Amino acid sequence: MVATGPWRNRTSGGIGGNIKFEWRIGPRIAWFLQGGYYYIAGKKSVVNNTTYKTFFNDGEMMTGLKYYSKNNIFGLLGVSVNSFAFRTSTSQNLSGYTQEASTTKQAEKYGVILGGGYLYDLTNTLSLEGTGTFSYLGDEGSSLGLTVGLKIKFY
Repeated sequence: MVATGPWRNRTSGGIGGNIKFEWRIGPRIAWFLQGGYYYIAGKKSVVNNTTYKTFFNDGEMMTGLKYYSKNNIFGLLGVSVNSFAFRTSTSQNLSGYTQEASTTKQAEKYGVILGGGYLYDLTNTLSLEGTGTFSYLGDEGSSLGLTVGLKIKFY
């Protein structure tokens, strides 16, 4: 996961995982419900004798529709609800004494997901799926993501 928009200057890359349920509602259309958790590392900044580092945690639920082409390429469009936790650690060195503090802020954001990918069938019931997404959450929290995983078909 890579942050975009105004918050990209405060973060590095991120990693996480998710689980997805998908139901075919037509020959080429599927509805999906997905939940995941992501950790996004912050960047360290130093101002005078004070060091700041912010960490981000994102719990995400999304739902939407996928459209499959004949050759297993797909596009998707959906909405998401994200629960962000922002934790900032501050340390200050005053005459050889280090003072440390930490603050946490929680925020919920709603967003739009746009993406696409490819489904490679390994067997009749097992596939490898690669998905690229852009998650737009407004001022802070928007990101680009790449997910690769195994898909087990129960249909």
